Amino acid sequence: MTSQFGEPEHEESLNRESVEIISSRKSSPREHTRKSTASLHIERHRRVRKNRRHSLQSLVASLHDFVLLARVDGTIYTFWSSNSATDESAFLGNKLADVLEPSALDWIATSFAKAAKTSREENCELCAELNDGPHWFWLRVARMFSISPNSRALCLSARDITAQKKMFVDVQRNEAIMAEAQQLAEMGSWEYYPAQEAFSWSPVLSRLLGVKPDAPVMSMNRMQRLIHPEDFPGAKRDLRSLIEHGVPLDNELRFIRADGGVCIIHSRAIVIRDDSGLLVRVSGMGQDVTRQRDAEWRLARNQALLAEGEQIANFGTWEYDIQSGKATLLSDQFLKLTGFSREDWRPEACWGKKLARFLTQGKPFESTLRYRMPDGQMRVHLVRALPVLASDDSPKRIIGILQDITEQTRNEEELSRLSQKLMHTRDQDRREMARELHESVGQTLAGMKMALGQVRDALPEDALGALAAVESARELAEAAVREVRTISYLMHPPMLDEAGLFPALRWYIRGFAERSGIATTMDIPEDLVRLPEEAEIVVFRVIQEALTNVHRYSGSQTAAVRVEAHNGTVHVEVRDEGCGLTPSPSANSPAIAGVGIASMRERVKLLDGTFELITEPGKGTMVRALIPVRQEARVNVIDM
Repeated sequence: MTSQFGEPEHEESLNRESVEIISSRKSSPREHTRKSTASLHIERHRRVRKNRRHSLQSLVASLHDFVLLARVDGTIYTFWSSNSATDESAFLGNKLADVLEPSALDWIATSFAKAAKTSREENCELCAELNDGPHWFWLRVARMFSISPNSRALCLSARDITAQKKMFVDVQRNEAIMAEAQQLAEMGSWEYYPAQEAFSWSPVLSRLLGVKPDAPVMSMNRMQRLIHPEDFPGAKRDLRSLIEHGVPLDNELRFIRADGGVCIIHSRAIVIRDDSGLLVRVSGMGQDVTRQRDAEWRLARNQALLAEGEQIANFGTWEYDIQSGKATLLSDQFLKLTGFSREDWRPEACWGKKLARFLTQGKPFESTLRYRMPDGQMRVHLVRALPVLASDDSPKRIIGILQDITEQTRNEEELSRLSQKLMHTRDQDRREMARELHESVGQTLAGMKMALGQVRDALPEDALGALAAVESARELAEAAVREVRTISYLMHPPMLDEAGLFPALRWYIRGFAERSGIATTMDIPEDLVRLPEEAEIVVFRVIQEALTNVHRYSGSQTAAVRVEAHNGTVHVEVRDEGCGLTPSPSANSPAIAGVGIASMRERVKLLDGTFELITEPGKGTMVRALIPVRQEARVNVIDM
C-alpha cells in the first residue's frame, strides 16, 4: 500500500488512481459545515457546469490548443487555452468529471493508467469541426510530477496538427502520383551508400531490372553481375567522379535481366550530404530507354538505307510545312543535287514561282526542270510532290522527291535525235525510191507497153494466138505501171512536196476509199496553210498508217478523217466503227500494238506532240494526235 501521492506498490494502485480521477469525492456533513460562503458559490458553479460537460471533440473544438493539469483526485489546478474567449473559471478548481463526458473520462483514465505503467505518454489523433472546417488535433495524456517529487498529476494537452496533417496527406498523394508517374515513364529511383558500397532501388526500377522488389540492399559485386561487362568500368568511373569531384552523373548502362534480356537504363544522380558536409549517399533516378534507343536505332538504320537508296537512284527527299512556309526535311542528297544549304533553300528560288505556288496551295504536281547549278552546270530534275492531309482533309504538308535525270534526259534526247535522223533518212530513202520507181521502173514498164503495142500492130491479122498473147502481155505491163505508180505515191507522194498537205491528203483518201471499198469522209479545211515539212510528213504518215489499220484489222465499212489547225497545234483524228482493239497482257501483242501504231507514236513524239489510241471492243477505235507546228521549250530554265 502507498499514500495517495506515493509510488504504487502494485497494479491495483494504478487503477485506484485512475478511479480517483474520474470519481467525485463526496464531502462529509462536518466538512460541509466548515465550507465558506465562497466554497458554496463554487459548488453551485460546479453543479451548473455539470450540464455542460464536453466530449473530447467538443473540448478541442472549444479550447483549440490547450494544456491542463489535474491532481490524482481529478481537480484541475493549471489550465491554458489558445482560444482567448475561453472562460478559465469553468475549468480551474473543477474536477474532470464536472467538465467531461463519461466516455471522455474513460479514455483519459485508461490512457493515464497506461502512461503510469509504461512511464510513457499516450496519444491519439482527433478530428473536430471548427468554424473554418475540420481540424486535426494531437491529444496527449501523461503522468507527471506535481507539487512534490512524490506526488503525481495528470497532464492533458491538445495541439492543432491540421497543417502537418495536410502536409502529410499532400506528401502521400504526391508520392502516389510520383509512383504512378514512374510506372508510366518506366522510371525508378536508386541510392548508393558509399560506406557500405551497396545499392538499393525503388520497386519500379526493380521490376525494370528483373529483380525482386523485396530484395535486400545489393552489394557492388552483385551489381557488377547485373551491368553489362562492357559498361561496368564506365559506370564505376562515373560514380567515382561524382563522389570525388562532383562531376554530374548522366549515363546510359545496359543491364542483363534475369530472363536474359537486355535493358538500357538512363541514369542521373546527385550526392546527398549531412549538415556537416559529410557524404551520406548518392541518390539517382533511372529510366528505361530500351524501346526509345531501339526505335532510334531502327530509324537511323532506315535513314541510312534511304540515304544509300537516294545515292544509288540519284534522288533526294524533301518535306514542306504549308502553315509555317518552311521545309521540315531536306535530305543530304537533295541538298547535294540542288546545291543549296538548309538555311538558303527556298521553293521559289529552286523551282520558280509557278511550282512554288502549287507548293503553298498544297496541290500535287510533277514537273521536269532544267536547273542551272550555282557552279554553272546545267542539270535536269524531275520533281514529284503529294500533299499530306490533316484530319479536316485540308493539306497540312507536302512530301516529295527530286530526281536528277540529267543523264537519262541526255540519253533520251540523243535517242530522239537519232530516231528523228532515222525517220528523216527513211523518208528520204522513200522519196528517192519513189522517184526511182516512177522515173526508171515506171518508164521502163511504160516503154514495154508501147513496144508490145507495136508488136501487136506488126502481127498479121490471122495470127490470132500471137495477137492474144501480145495483148495479154500489154495489159500486164499496163497493170504493172499502175502498181508502180501507186507504190511510188504511197511511199512518198510528190504532191506533198509540190502542192502541200491538203491536196496530198485529198488524193490519198480518195484513192484509199476506191481501193478498199471503205466509205471514208474527210473534214479538212481547204485553206489549210502550209506547215513545216516535218509536220506535214508526220500528219500524212499518221493518217496513212491509221487508215491502213482500219482496212486490215477493224472490219469497219466506214472511216472518218478530221484535220484542223489552231493556236499553233494541228489536231488529227481518224475514227472507225469496227471491232476495236482488245487489250493484251503482252506489250508486243499486235492486238494492242497494231501495225504502224508504234511508228505513229514515235513520229508524233519526235515533234513533242501527243498521241492517243482510244479503243473499246465492239465500239471502234479512234487515233488522235496533237502536233505543235511551232516547237516550244518543254521546260523552263532557271539560272542561279
